[in-house]
Amino acid sequence: MAHVDVVSATLSQLVDEIVATAIKRHAKVVGVTGAIAAGKSYLAGRVAQSLGWPTVSTDGFIRADAGARKGYADSYDAAALQAFVEGIRSDGHATAPRYSHLHYDVVGYDEIDSTTVVIDGLHLGHPALGIRDRIDLLVHLDAPTDTLSNWYLTRFEGLRADAASEPTAMLYPYRDLDADTMNGMAMQVWRDLNSVVIDEEVRPNEHSADIVVRFGDEHAIVAVETR
Repeated sequence: MAHVDVVSATLSQLVDEIVATAIKRHAKVVGVTGAIAAGKSYLAGRVAQSLGWPTVSTDGFIRADAGARKGYADSYDAAALQAFVEGIRSDGHATAPRYSHLHYDVVGYDEIDSTTVVIDGLHLGHPALGIRDRIDLLVHLDAPTDTLSNWYLTRFEGLRADAASEPTAMLYPYRDLDADTMNGMAMQVWRDLNSVVIDEEVRPNEHSADIVVRFGDEHAIVAVETR
């Protein structure tokens, strides 16, 4: 990959560059992958909005029986994800399970009638999912691990606040626990699962991406590598 210093670039400029590259490549499928809490869904949404395409998260393709492996590449229903992407590429129709982080589960299904889509999620470049060759433009996001852990905790705190008034939310039964206890539980998950997945399965596959974006504090773009 060729290194491009974009310290002064804004997120809007990055979105514009991704969109321009997708159009130039006549892309049907754009993927946004990378580390947990790096902002994949947000960037995918911005890119999809600019292109006028639907967006789908791979979270809904995690197998219900994944158990403690949830989040690892082998916890995804690779065959179902492959069929979804192939449906978009072939006849422009596919069904995607809709995942809710608030409920920590699939909460419905979306019928996607489009010959183009932006997909976000972990492991899009991982061989276990078997879809890299069906993605025309793959963007990988990363940041220092300590920075990612802070963003993860911020996201968790938002989910905890939302869950307090939603009886069906996964965190609702824990609504009376104090913030320090809850945050401690979240960071234990980060240390035991999320950081391990990032180091062992996400970062080792960033080489498969067409564009690698590195963030610093406050989501400032510190570097972009393209090929």
